Amino acid sequence: MCLGILSLDPRYSNVKPRRPKGGPDGGRDIEAVFSDRILVWGGVGFRNNAVDSAEDKRWAREKFESDVSTARLEAPDLLGFVFFTNVDLTPGEVSDLEAIARSNGFQHIEVFYRERLRITLDSPRGLALRFQHLGVSLSEAEQTAFFAEYGAQLEASLHRGFSQVDERLKRLEFFHDSSLRLDSIELFVELKKDFSPSELGHFRVLAEFIDLHEPEPHPTLWLACRDAYSTYVSNGTEIPLIGTQSLSWSRHPDENLQATVFSASQLTTGSLNAGVGIHRRGPFHTLADLDRKSLSIYVTENLLDKVAAIYISANEYWLAGAPSEMFVPLDAPPLAAWPEPLSDSEVNQQWKSILVKMENPPQWIPAELAREGWGIDFRGAMPIKKETPR
Repeated sequence: MCLGILSLDPRYSNVKPRRPKGGPDGGRDIEAVFSDRILVWGGVGFRNNAVDSAEDKRWAREKFESDVSTARLEAPDLLGFVFFTNVDLTPGEVSDLEAIARSNGFQHIEVFYRERLRITLDSPRGLALRFQHLGVSLSEAEQTAFFAEYGAQLEASLHRGFSQVDERLKRLEFFHDSSLRLDSIELFVELKKDFSPSELGHFRVLAEFIDLHEPEPHPTLWLACRDAYSTYVSNGTEIPLIGTQSLSWSRHPDENLQATVFSASQLTTGSLNAGVGIHRRGPFHTLADLDRKSLSIYVTENLLDKVAAIYISANEYWLAGAPSEMFVPLDAPPLAAWPEPLSDSEVNQQWKSILVKMENPPQWIPAELAREGWGIDFRGAMPIKKETPR
């Protein structure tokens, strides 16, 4: 209880017991630091059935003198001493004890006698200690005072606790799901507004998953999207409609996994996407197989300024994503050539490799070099389930 009372005082820090279960204590029951600079030892003199008689007061004085002398012998350079007693003392008696401690070389002395202990224990800050150590129940008024003082802190503590449990449950669920069969991988591109085919023109987007932990040829999966516009004829007028082609292929094993054209019969679109059904094809068969794989994103130059964000998902989880303000584009082509023939004008659309800005980069990295890839690492960042907004 005395340890808790001293801990409630903001002037004292690093409060700890010396021998909480009894035995030789080296001249103190408590250690603490006063005002972040003075080491303090504490003694405790609690007398059974104390009634504040002359004998009780003499006993408390002798216990104080003994603890002060022992502390001085144990630590000649010690400057602070506090004393707790359940014997009530007058201001004059407290002054006498302080004089004894100063004559032993102590500069900071504090005596917690019974009335001072009672005031602390009856305050909102001390009600929990009073109930814990003395079994004194809180009245309705005291409960109101306690929760007015600590209600917000308790609520925040409970919220943190529930959040930690929820986070652990989500992580357990993810690690279970990561062992299941990998069914699909999808590439999503959000655009800054709705664009028509004439505004978009030719475009290509490519995601490249590489297992650099395996020897050459590194197992690699490519997932890509390009324009594949259709035409609607009305009264002799040809109207271009939004259409995309989804492509996917792999190396080691070498397979063509997807080449499907999707037409939405829309005049404009605010997003582009590509997907591939894996179903035991390609180099990655479970969600866990994507862990610690290198992920690179490429976009043709003419599309780059129209992109608002890019996201990658697998099964039910978002694996990676970033808004365009985090993009750091570089002139670099992907490792693989486009799997189908391109026209001369399409070939002339240069690739941009998209890196992302580092968050809180080390000071030794120049600002222009504070960039990183889209690497997937489940240890550092657990993927978010799709029901949760990305």
